[in-house]
Amino acid sequence: MVFCDGSTGSVSLKMYEGGAATAIDLRRDASRAGVVWRLGIGLLRPALPLLARKTDFAEHAGAPILGFRKRLLKAHGRSHVRAIRSALLVTDEALRNNLIGRITGEISQVNETFFQATAGASC
Repeated sequence: MVFCDGSTGSVSLKMYEGGAATAIDLRRDASRAGVVWRLGIGLLRPALPLLARKTDFAEHAGAPILGFRKRLLKAHGRSHVRAIRSALLVTDEALRNNLIGRITGEISQVNETFFQATAGASC
């Protein structure tokens, strides 16, 4: 889980999403390169489909947006049917597991602990 402002989050997501495209490009480029590259990509080949799945936004298409009174999950702007379906599944799982309530509780507990620890401190 990552907590950040919108701009940083957007850049981070774009970099993560680029992993799948990079894996595909790497495999294609290496097939045209020298022997060492072809051997290297041959060793990596079994892991590339897993990397592509792990970085495919359509597989992990929803993310909770915190700071609102109601539950809000965001899907990627270029989402297609598969991605929307995945976002709905993520939303359903978040609701069933009380994700927002659990996150809110944990943040409250951290805040309480922090304020208790700093209550007696002087500046």
